[in-house]
Amino acid sequence: MSSLAAPMLYSEFGKTTPDKVSCQQFVEVLTNPNLTISIQDASLTSQQLPAILTKGEPKTITGTIGGNLSVVSALAGSEYLPRIDGGIVFLEDVGEQAYRIERMLYDLYLAGVFKGQQAIIFGALSGTGEDSYDKRYDVATVIRQLHELTGLPIYSGMPFGHIGKKIQLSAGSDLPAES
Repeated sequence: MSSLAAPMLYSEFGKTTPDKVSCQQFVEVLTNPNLTISIQDASLTSQQLPAILTKGEPKTITGTIGGNLSVVSALAGSEYLPRIDGGIVFLEDVGEQAYRIERMLYDLYLAGVFKGQQAIIFGALSGTGEDSYDKRYDVATVIRQLHELTGLPIYSGMPFGHIGKKIQLSAGSDLPAES
């Protein structure tokens, strides 16, 4: 079953002056069954990452998508976690420290979520802070470790998450993505 990952009706569209990009993207996701997203840089995920980490040549991928990191990881090991073979795992979150992001990603890894997937796409990981014990340990380190562990291509910087000017996604439906 498809659902819509889009701005909140009250907090986003209820603003005195709603964001034009988000509004246009909302109409686009509702009316275009062949939505294509191009990721230009990784800055929304981490300034220390390239737009794509891959062991092969970057390519256009198409597949079924789905998720918020905190929500998806909370479903790990339960019957409610969607199992989508050959899909694209997209993840975003807000206000999580690097060690918590790492823990949630390992929960998903150990639950087998990344097996049989085409790629992982990260949207905005906004409000992440530096580790108080090790300032070198950051989201980029965590994502690089995930890439080594899974071997999957990882796209970073998708304009989605708890940010303004975001794209909207039809979770559970096909999405072509390219770097």
